Amino acid sequence: MSDDERIMEEYRGPSRQYPKVERKFFIRIAVGIVIILLGIIGQQINVELSETTILVPGPDPGAGPSEVSSGIDVTRTGGMLAMLVGAVVNLKAIMNYREEYGEIKDTEKRPETLFILVTLGLTLGAIVLAGSFIL
Repeated sequence: MSDDERIMEEYRGPSRQYPKVERKFFIRIAVGIVIILLGIIGQQINVELSETTILVPGPDPGAGPSEVSSGIDVTRTGGMLAMLVGAVVNLKAIMNYREEYGEIKDTEKRPETLFILVTLGLTLGAIVLAGSFIL
């Protein structure tokens, strides 16, 4: 494939460019929010596992089993990392959307500011929700 053909493939064309830009934007935002929510789920699993006990056979077979703590410590590292990665993914998606929409802004008017504000609100909401479970 020559350079001219590659450039023509990358060029979005003159009509209806915004559906492709918006679809990529919303997919990226959804991925970021899913990452944040997976951090909540992982943190809750960690908490549940740390509170469990295990029945092990005691030294005397007639005495029955004894309960032992699972030995899993609760850390917030995984949940905080998921919050950070999800926030970075969403901020990167917003920056990419602004850049890509800036190329077609003159020909196709879309509510760019509204999209950005809604996605920032969703991201902040997901971070606050994750923070309430993780911290």
